[in-house]
Amino acid sequence: MNQGNGPNIDFKSIEDLKIKPNLSIGKLLFLAALAAALTTLPIINLFAAIPLMMAILLYGRKKGYAVSLLYIALLLGLVGVLEASIGVFNIFVSVLITEIILRSVHPMRGVIRVSLVLSVIFVSMFAGLCLVEKKGPVEYVNSMVTVSLTKLKEQNPEQLKQKITSDMTYGEFLKDKESEIKETFIRPIKMPSTIFAGLILYIWFSIFLILRNSMVWRLIVQYPYASRDLLQFRMPDFYIYFVIIGLALTVAGEYLLGSVGELIGLNIVITLGVFYFFQGLGIFLEFLNKLRVFGFLRLVIVSMTVFTAHFLIAAIGVFDYWLNFRSRMKQNNN
Repeated sequence: MNQGNGPNIDFKSIEDLKIKPNLSIGKLLFLAALAAALTTLPIINLFAAIPLMMAILLYGRKKGYAVSLLYIALLLGLVGVLEASIGVFNIFVSVLITEIILRSVHPMRGVIRVSLVLSVIFVSMFAGLCLVEKKGPVEYVNSMVTVSLTKLKEQNPEQLKQKITSDMTYGEFLKDKESEIKETFIRPIKMPSTIFAGLILYIWFSIFLILRNSMVWRLIVQYPYASRDLLQFRMPDFYIYFVIIGLALTVAGEYLLGSVGELIGLNIVITLGVFYFFQGLGIFLEFLNKLRVFGFLRLVIVSMTVFTAHFLIAAIGVFDYWLNFRSRMKQNNN
């Protein structure tokens, strides 16, 4: 019974008060076109999976997967096979990340799971190629680089004659740098942690972006976590011992186990270092909050620090084990 003077409005649930976004086929097609356009741009193509994720979260799995197929068709028809292969990777990423959200998995656990799945896929594909060619990993990479350089020279004979310095042509440069190019492609085989760390950074940043824009899809998908859950991440204490072991092997591993010992140490440090980087980044952002640094200045400071002092950020995460920076900042506030 209405005992007040206002109208007697009976809402079945709080959901009735929410304004659902206007979802149309046109907007769905726009997301496919946007993803295709981003895929054609260098570096920015890393973010091409974001519109696909939005499509799945806003329109559901069926329509989202259907628009992903349209996205591949656009790339094949308008651009080429290389961009379409990048598109397939973007679809894998978008499906895996949206499943993390749809299944209410903690975002940091999602980062690890998606990175592991993609790592297994990459390793399996590379191992399959090596088996088909009946070559070892290093031999296979060397042969692929040699074949690619040979094709490049055959397809661009005039360009090879062009001088890039006063006494060196482009062809001479390629011949001189062939061993360095091969070493660049072989390095990930010796240092698989670099690939894993790169995937973790990419997946973390992708999930962070989709959570920062969660107002677009939260009225449709219920997810109990936010971007702050990524920034409040803290490594379990016992991992600090693995960091110490990794650093010790990096410095002295060559004397104990030869060159293999140093490689093991570097792989341990890089793999764990990326997680301590996230921990340090969260602490650094809390410190900026304490200083009340926001807006464009905050964006500039964070960007410059991440790109120029990422080792320092990771070191902050490591030393947090002993110094507990967050507790100290809270004590100072009190």
